[in-house]
Amino acid sequence: MNRMPNAFDTEEQAAEWLVRLDADSSEAALASWAQWLREDTRRHAAYVRIEKGWRQAECLTSLRPLDGTVRVDLLDEVVGAGPAGSAAPSRQWRALTLSQLPAPYVALAVALGAGALASLLVLAGWRFLMTTP
Repeated sequence: MNRMPNAFDTEEQAAEWLVRLDADSSEAALASWAQWLREDTRRHAAYVRIEKGWRQAECLTSLRPLDGTVRVDLLDEVVGAGPAGSAAPSRQWRALTLSQLPAPYVALAVALGAGALASLLVLAGWRFLMTTP
């Protein structure tokens, strides 16, 4: 009995073809892939989606450090990023005081606050002037 393939099966097959063609791009492999595509039009759409995602993910390889070294244990230093099944770390929240912020951030926050206040006052004044006879 032939069953209608579901979307997950088609996506999985498309991913398998992508990996297979990356390793073997012989004429025989390409002919088999073309035959697979012709058997169902949904397969072509699934393959295009998988290939597009793969190409978009390839750009991540350019994000490695400039010296080329990759630290595989980097996430071990992040709280809560341990291996699956590890005990969850306790969250310790502490209040952040204004004196702990770097001076440029404080200056930026003050400038933004002053700008927002000035904008509100100008708009309020403008409305007042527009409504008075």
